[in-house]
Amino acid sequence: MEPHEGKRRLLRGSSEARGGIAIEDVVGKIIREPFHKCGFCSGTGQRPLGSTCPACKGRGEIAINPPAVRCAFCRGRGEAQPRSMITCLACKDKGIVSIVEPIEVCSQCNGSGRSSASHALACGRCKGKGVVSIGRRMGGDVGEESRFLRSPGGSERDVAEAIYQLGGEAAVAEIAPRIRVSSSYTEYVCKSMASTGYLERLGRTMYALTPECERAMERKEVSDLERVTPEQKAILNILSHSGDTTPKEIADKMSIKDVRYVTKLCNSMGKENLVDVLLSGKVVLTPKGERALPEERGWKHDI
Repeated sequence: MEPHEGKRRLLRGSSEARGGIAIEDVVGKIIREPFHKCGFCSGTGQRPLGSTCPACKGRGEIAINPPAVRCAFCRGRGEAQPRSMITCLACKDKGIVSIVEPIEVCSQCNGSGRSSASHALACGRCKGKGVVSIGRRMGGDVGEESRFLRSPGGSERDVAEAIYQLGGEAAVAEIAPRIRVSSSYTEYVCKSMASTGYLERLGRTMYALTPECERAMERKEVSDLERVTPEQKAILNILSHSGDTTPKEIADKMSIKDVRYVTKLCNSMGKENLVDVLLSGKVVLTPKGERALPEERGWKHDI
């Protein structure tokens, strides 16, 4: 292979682009800290000189949701063109964009973040990031299926709920995929929660809910389950009898002609952690969804 052949293949977004080092060669270092130097003022806190930077409010740094990379569209400057003072629409003047790992270089713009039709427009596929997310593999009860995960989280409540759903104690490596942020940021949040008494540290990367926090999660789940509608219960009941099922099969069993409506309903239930929606298109019941059904299964949907 020629010396630069691998890099050409990488820029086309091939599978080789999925490795951490190769990706960083193209889009720069993956940022895993919750704060980063402001791109709009280059960390000075002033833009223009003598005036408070509108992006970071004079702090010189911005809060981000890691993992993140330098914005490909503006190359980390935070403005659409050099010295234009026009906010970059891709990163909204931060110079940094959050990502969902694993990632690969965008094959449509070759990592530039710009549309091939017009360099003044962001790439339609990656929205100016230069990289796109690829499917995440997860094991567990769904075997080797890949899941559609919920929107990126990272708050203390997200972490607490993830640990609660994992049985009250979990490792950082288990929590991070559920809240869709990096392991390093997940550990940062867990350490912060441990220092304030919300979590108990069991090992180097193992954490458990404190009794107070666990009771709060129990109350939240009770409240969530009280809001489950009869229509949602019908879907949960079907899944409890049929296992993994497609929205079309669910719609047929519920005598609903609009499959798109059922699909939206399943996606909404996925956000509430009542079901998991797989990349294969099938829907499976989660432990929380199981708990939403009557213990003796006295309530049944006509299937």
